[in-house]
Amino acid sequence: MLLISREYPPFVGGGIGTYTVRMARALADQGREPTVVTVGDCDEPVIERDGSIRVVRLPFLGYADSKPQWWAPRSSILQSPEGPAKHAAFWAFHRESVLAMQLREHFSWLLAEFKPEAIEAPDTGALLWFILNERRVGRGPLYELGKDGPPVIVHLHSPTAWIEELQGGAEPGRASAELRSMERDVIRWADGISCPSHAL
Repeated sequence: MLLISREYPPFVGGGIGTYTVRMARALADQGREPTVVTVGDCDEPVIERDGSIRVVRLPFLGYADSKPQWWAPRSSILQSPEGPAKHAAFWAFHRESVLAMQLREHFSWLLAEFKPEAIEAPDTGALLWFILNERRVGRGPLYELGKDGPPVIVHLHSPTAWIEELQGGAEPGRASAELRSMERDVIRWADGISCPSHAL
């Protein structure tokens, strides 16, 4: 199984990271070979081992003293051929969109290298948006695989719309509105939904 999460040790921020760690360990305890795709302080994809868990780290932001620097994508991303589009996405949409674009860029390789039985990512941040949108419009690796492709599951955690409501109301501007819309899209386009509670 391919578990996608921006949060994974040593960069764990909250519930999504905690869930990803526990799910990966549970799958490993069952004799599966889970692969976690996350971010790292790197300029190219890096494969690591965390016991029986494979961890793939993708470039996303620059880091200083092990802390992400949120004002722009990593400089190596900006220097890549897709750099201008990712820089525009960082400012016009939401910062998570750069990671979603990184996932799309490396997705064919991830499928070929790890041959996952299923793919799971959180709703928060809409990390699967570019991958699922390609399939929806009839192109990309998932579309080419058709019924032989792995099912894509969205795990409901904390939609941005709910987070904003609990924090006093929706953030103004296009980026927040686009992110809320993209999160709704990935829920609609997924092959399955995993939800931890009736209330959610």
